Amino acid sequence: MKHFLGYLLLCALSVQVRPAESAPDRVTAVPAEVRAEFKLADHYQKFISAGGLPVVGSAKVNDVSLLEARFLILQMIGHRPEVLTAMATNKVRFAIMAANEFTTDIPEHSDLSPKLYWDKRGH
Repeated sequence: MKHFLGYLLLCALSVQVRPAESAPDRVTAVPAEVRAEFKLADHYQKFISAGGLPVVGSAKVNDVSLLEARFLILQMIGHRPEVLTAMATNKVRFAIMAANEFTTDIPEHSDLSPKLYWDKRGH
């Protein structure tokens, strides 16, 4: 029991603490100001912020996929808020595709040609 409590204490001390983000930890509709600032197409219906960086997807994308993407982004660069800010300033966003969507369904990639080639490669 003594070793188990020591292990729990060690685990608790090893947890990385990141500054909390002010945005909610839930998926919402794309806010009008984000849609305008990032010039997002109507294709994008779902949104969550990763330190100010938009994570977006169509209505077909499962909310859990957006939450997971946000989690991974914050794990990788959440400790560098200046990087997240610079990316958002440069209009970077993360677009998540649903399992039944293809590369050319993403508006930014809709002009890739030949369509069948890109959709086969990207799926």
